[in-house]
Amino acid sequence: VQLATGHAGTVWALEQAALKVMETGLGSVNAGTDELAILGLGGIGLSTAIALRKRLPDLRLHVYDSRPEVLDKARMHLNGSVVYHQSERDIFGATPLIVSAITGQLDPYSLGDVEGTVVIDDSQPGSVPQKEFKELGGYVVGVYVDGGELTRRNTFDYAGYCAVDPT
Repeated sequence: VQLATGHAGTVWALEQAALKVMETGLGSVNAGTDELAILGLGGIGLSTAIALRKRLPDLRLHVYDSRPEVLDKARMHLNGSVVYHQSERDIFGATPLIVSAITGQLDPYSLGDVEGTVVIDDSQPGSVPQKEFKELGGYVVGVYVDGGELTRRNTFDYAGYCAVDPT
């Protein structure tokens, strides 16, 4: 699939990848699940949460962001069943499907039991160190812009929607 780069393309790709995993299942995510988590509620994370909520009004949504002002904004835009978590470890214990929209890198050993957990990751380099996460039994679905060799830093077991160099 070819996409334009930027905010809207990334949000669409995350939404589509999440919907596909929810539909078909992967790891500990059962096919037909109606629950997922969003880690990071900045522009990409909050927009993805809003898009998924519009498409699936009954979606059980778990969210976490470390920034109080970002959480305040999220509370204004999200409705329905939303659980606000207190830490990364807390959100990883809540549901096995997580959309990661953060810029930093997580320490997979600090997240508790991640066996069967699926992370849909839009970051390059990824927010989840794949080798360690897979050794712990997790799955990473990569959603990223393919702008050539410089952006091909990871090889994903499961590829999300990837764009080609738009130039």
